[in-house]
Amino acid sequence: RGAILRAVNLRGADLRGADLYGADLCAADLRGADLRGANLRGANLYGADLRGADLYGADLYGADLRGAKNIPALAAAQTMTCPEEGEFVAFKKLGNGTVAKLRIPAAARRSSAAGRKCRAEYAVVLEGEGPSIYDPSFHYAPGKTVRPASWCDDRWQECAGGIHFYITRAEAEAHQ
Repeated sequence: RGAILRAVNLRGADLRGADLYGADLCAADLRGADLRGANLRGANLYGADLRGADLYGADLYGADLRGAKNIPALAAAQTMTCPEEGEFVAFKKLGNGTVAKLRIPAAARRSSAAGRKCRAEYAVVLEGEGPSIYDPSFHYAPGKTVRPASWCDDRWQECAGGIHFYITRAEAEAHQ
């Protein structure tokens, strides 16, 4: 846990089930590594080479995959939480502890990294009123279309610009 493995050569390494929670694997060579079932929660994989790596069942929640090279299709497919197209309902915890119900329009760009938290380019507030947890001056109110100050197209930047939300009310309520 929390190991510093920056730019290390782990090509072909057997890391099945390894606990790499919060590990710094920035620019690591993980080509062909066996990471099945590995705990990579919060790991820094920025710029890591994942060509041929087996990430089946790996926990990538909160992992930083920005700039990672050759992300296996299986890992990329498994990590997209929010619907890729169409309109849907989502939930967001507000700064006053309430949960807002949002409509994410079909035209709004959206993304999710490796975790359950998603982002949208904009949303319409259906229920709930209060300030943002991140920016108390940003207010949510029913009927209002909310737009962030910026939008980031890089899906691997989980905490980048966008309206942050969860697919289920329970996840939003549990947000700390």
